[in-house]
Amino acid sequence: MRAMSSPPARSPGLPRSSWVWLLATAAVVSLAPGRIALTDPDEARYAEASREMARDGDIIVPHFNGEPRLSKPPLIYWTQSASFVMLGASEISARLPSLLAALATLMLVAWWAERNIGAGSGGPAAAALGVTLLFFACARLAITDMLLCLCVTAALLLWHEAISQTGAARRRLAWAASASIGLAALAKGPVGLALAGLIILAITLLSRGRGMTTWRGMLLAITGVALVAGPWVAGLAGRIGAGGIVELLRREALERSVWGLDHPRPSYYYLLTWWATLFPWSLAAPFIFIKAVKAPRPRDPATLFLLCWLIGTLFFFSLPADKNDAYLLPAAPALALLAVRWLPRRLTLTVSTVMGCALIVAVFVVSNPLSRDRSLKELALSADLSHRNDDILISYRLYRPSLVFYSGRPVQWVASGKELRRLLAEIPRDAGVTIVMTVQRLEKARADPRLDLGAFQIAGSQAGYVALVRAPGG
Repeated sequence: MRAMSSPPARSPGLPRSSWVWLLATAAVVSLAPGRIALTDPDEARYAEASREMARDGDIIVPHFNGEPRLSKPPLIYWTQSASFVMLGASEISARLPSLLAALATLMLVAWWAERNIGAGSGGPAAAALGVTLLFFACARLAITDMLLCLCVTAALLLWHEAISQTGAARRRLAWAASASIGLAALAKGPVGLALAGLIILAITLLSRGRGMTTWRGMLLAITGVALVAGPWVAGLAGRIGAGGIVELLRREALERSVWGLDHPRPSYYYLLTWWATLFPWSLAAPFIFIKAVKAPRPRDPATLFLLCWLIGTLFFFSLPADKNDAYLLPAAPALALLAVRWLPRRLTLTVSTVMGCALIVAVFVVSNPLSRDRSLKELALSADLSHRNDDILISYRLYRPSLVFYSGRPVQWVASGKELRRLLAEIPRDAGVTIVMTVQRLEKARADPRLDLGAFQIAGSQAGYVALVRAPGG
């Protein structure tokens, strides 16, 4: 089937063929979410903070390992802690919010494609998005990026629909779009708010006033965002004070943007990596861009909308010094929709099918290596750390958040041999102690005459790591 030169009349709903593709894609994306252990550092850190929130009931200030964790807003913690309360703390329940957000994003993309690209395009659009490498991976990770993707996608698609409506329908869609921007702020802070807002502004300017945001529209958007995100911000200000809010914004917004806190990378970084993260449709991007740019704008406003969304996201995340491949996830729906809009339908479905089969195989091939290399679950189980509740748990020169989650108790991080000697000297001799370290560190520690580990025995191991235990009274 040839790509259409202009979008046809709007379809009222998804036809049966689109439902088949949508459900098949949902099955592929949902495949075995608990097969891989929670990985370090991000997945395990989010999951543990959510477990502590579910345990302590503090929904304003998240905590990790007993310490406040305010580097991210609370939406990921709220959703994961709710999942833990209902299903118990596990890999599946930790990843359930991301998986549900991915499925909701697929539904939104299918709905919008059916209305704006053509009858029968909803299923292929969902399939194209579902097999995009970054989308598939983030749908299976207990991190905040998929929640942000859902919120930004909902805000942009609902806003696009709102400007084509009138009266009550327009107001309802506008309210939903503004609420989605508020949720984006709760998912990723000012980034979510700025990303959706700047893309909408760019589309408004390039469309020469079509659906231009009036002062009433701006007021509605600000009100929606304030109603959704305002209560948590007010509650946080009550806990840490206005000065604490300013310091938090300075560190997480200013320093992260200017110097980079976790992932400092050059401005051209995404030009080198987006081909892989948004595979396979990134390979067809040059052809899509040529076809899309040649499209007559008045006859195809959807193409302009999707181009602004895709290019705006790439540009927006290229500006800050902090860069991570997962940050580009909100661009995936736009690229998938452009692929369905401008590539032959049969080609799109064939590539989606082949890519989906490859991803199914990959899940089973990489699960065991990832679990061993990126998590200490195996060590925690072999040493039975979750049942050594009375032991003092020490991690020696090793920061692995999965140790906290899978042991189910606080960990004391020790950064040097001097600090370890001091800590062991302070602990009563009859107290149980567990020390986790690498095998290489163990060899050096045993050769250190100042560090007495004679009372410790190896209780468990994982490739490259050991857990030493001194029983109570030892």
